[in-house]
Amino acid sequence: MIGLLSISTMDAQMDKGDFILGANLGSGIVSKTSNGLFGLDFGLNDGAGFNVGISPKVGYFFSDNVLFGATVNLGFVKSPETNGQAAETTIYGVQGLFRYYFRPADFDIEDLPKKGVFFWETNAGLAGFDVSGGNFTSGLALGLGSGYALFVSDTVALELTGKYNGLAGGGINVP
Repeated sequence: MIGLLSISTMDAQMDKGDFILGANLGSGIVSKTSNGLFGLDFGLNDGAGFNVGISPKVGYFFSDNVLFGATVNLGFVKSPETNGQAAETTIYGVQGLFRYYFRPADFDIEDLPKKGVFFWETNAGLAGFDVSGGNFTSGLALGLGSGYALFVSDTVALELTGKYNGLAGGGINVP
């Protein structure tokens, strides 16, 4: 899953004691029934189905540039109709979050805006999806990726993240 857009509220200094509050668009967990790009798909054709999600997050800087926090995955998928029937899937998860921030100047990159920072991010926790009247899967969710946060003010940043999120767990068929 690639984070299309995240809006976070945090201090541009990223010092010990600061915090972030934000959300990613997209469910953050991709199941076999959620084939939309970035975890979002607004099927506009009759019977096309749709896929929506949001992943709120909160974090605290325990030291300069080092953040620990949590994220919650919430999503809903309605598959395209086949013979008038469509599967509905609920996506859920709660995960711990770790980020390390670094500035372009740390790598002698001077061409990027002064209000931007790079970060490495990893997450782990419990997540899953439940297809109504069918299968459900839950297990260990793991994520790893990097991103860039551009501060549009002293306390608001827009982030672009490239990240892999996986779910290792067992599924159960419900008749």
